[in-house]
Amino acid sequence: MTAKNYQQHADATKTWLFVVPWDLHHPGGVTQVVINLYKECARQGKYRPLVLILDWNARSPVYVNDSSCRTVHLRVRQPDVSMKGLLAWVLALGPGLLQLRRLLRQENVHVINVHYPDTSAFAFALLRQCGLFRGRLLFSFHGMDLRQAVSTRGLGVAIWRYLAATLDAASACSEALAADVRNFFEDKKEKVRVVYNGIDVSSLRASTAGVSEAGENEPRQYFINVATYETKKGQDVLLRAFARLAHDFPKLNLVLVGRDGGIKGELASLARELASADQVQFLDPLPNRDVLILCRRALALILPSRSEPFGLVILEAGALGVPVIASRVGGIPEIIVSEEYGTLVDADNVEQLEVAMRKMLADSSKGKRQAAALRSRVESTFSWIVAFNLLDSMART
Repeated sequence: MTAKNYQQHADATKTWLFVVPWDLHHPGGVTQVVINLYKECARQGKYRPLVLILDWNARSPVYVNDSSCRTVHLRVRQPDVSMKGLLAWVLALGPGLLQLRRLLRQENVHVINVHYPDTSAFAFALLRQCGLFRGRLLFSFHGMDLRQAVSTRGLGVAIWRYLAATLDAASACSEALAADVRNFFEDKKEKVRVVYNGIDVSSLRASTAGVSEAGENEPRQYFINVATYETKKGQDVLLRAFARLAHDFPKLNLVLVGRDGGIKGELASLARELASADQVQFLDPLPNRDVLILCRRALALILPSRSEPFGLVILEAGALGVPVIASRVGGIPEIIVSEEYGTLVDADNVEQLEVAMRKMLADSSKGKRQAAALRSRVESTFSWIVAFNLLDSMART
């Protein structure tokens, strides 16, 4: 056995712990990121991957059989800023830390990688500072988590300062988000790195293999939007732009798919107000394969976000050869770096979005060229192998 192979074999007895605040059936991009990083970690064999689900109902570790990942549920309390809540948290801190320490030792955890971090990460940092955990502590930010951290007040500010001083490194899924993380962790700027989300192109295409390009019950022509129904995703802008061209294209449809973030009802009312409701479909969350099939059959993916840390759905559309029209915000321009790969418009600009959609309808050949170029870019640039290797290098330095 060579020295390199021996080292890899030795490392495989160590555990890489992915921490998330919800179970892996929770819809959304962050969940998919963690699942794919887990798979890549397992494939490489440097570590044994394990997902820790922060679960209030699990007073002691509860292992759950999951078809995709090995998971364990455990309550890890967030510090409570109210006087009564703070006292309860302090009283429960000792037993909670003992449970967590026991889990880390039993699993031989060497890397704690907290995704969508919040103040519950205080427990990991405290164990680290007390010498009860001697591995590495990494935070991975995805967007909304950072906004929540920045908005923290009172005791929360002190907790985040403590976390910033204790963690080893932090990652962000785009340069735009990394700049914000560096501003937040001012004393750890040099420890913040960009780790782009990846995509498993072969698995994604395999999941839609054998599906016809047009289904009997599908709209004849449609644009698609895949995103949580929330203000930052700009679906109201999309509905207004679509309404301007719906009358001219009576067979054209708009399909929206996502979890209700609180405004789905408002959006449906807006579609009725704009007299385009008959050509608009609002769908609840679907299995990922079904979403991919809908995307593959669409004229284009439309993502008119007001803010977007990265845009994993754009990679999925690219891998499927689907044209993209999106806002010029956040990490999106880091994927669609020029008009060669897709069409970018200003956020909140109904007129620009309408024009882009009309051009797509008038000249489908340009959209196909953009889709082909984006497909090549996705295959060559955005890989889970690269993503996990970057995280691993952060853990080893």
